[in-house]
Amino acid sequence: MKILNIVILFFCVLSINAQTVIKTESGEWKATYYGNHYKKPRLMANGEVFNVKAMTCAAPKKFAFGTKLKITNLANNKSVIVTVTDRGGFGNHVIDLTYYAFKRISEHKHGRIKVKVQIIK
Repeated sequence: MKILNIVILFFCVLSINAQTVIKTESGEWKATYYGNHYKKPRLMANGEVFNVKAMTCAAPKKFAFGTKLKITNLANNKSVIVTVTDRGGFGNHVIDLTYYAFKRISEHKHGRIKVKVQIIK
């Protein structure tokens, strides 16, 4: 009975913190941004209209739409939490952030950055 109470308490504590990291993706990832060049409204893979100011990203199919990811720039340790709304991972980068999300973690106006990716509950 004590073990059951401890397990229940553990899950209650987890549910209180809505942004609990549940998995860190291993390896070195590269991220860039996209979308500033779109003049007309564009639909993302999940059916929503693209918004360059949204905190969203395009990611490989291993991440379901709606998954929250914590993206940390390895050069300066700045992080941003984004929602997967589109598919991406083209060339030698894996995560495509909106420009708004990208500029929060990088001072670069162009290019790719090395990041750590964590799935958020």
